[in-house]
Amino acid sequence: MNAKQLSRAKKMIENDRLGLVYGSEEIIRRDIEALLKEYFALTAPVTVNLVKEGDKIKIRIDGECSGVKRFVILN
Repeated sequence: MNAKQLSRAKKMIENDRLGLVYGSEEIIRRDIEALLKEYFALTAPVTVNLVKEGDKIKIRIDGECSGVKRFVILN
């Protein structure tokens, strides 16, 4: 098994333990990145890491930006 296949198999096993379909972590990452782009000038791709701890899932989101975008608050 080459490194790419091993990485894919590991990800499938991790997602199965979390109750996620393979690839859903990437969908979540893209959605969060799209939201963060509304508020921040991102300088690197956002990463999302989901780790099952007992009956809970720990969510870690990392990103980098060069600044906060201006936005208007509507009442």
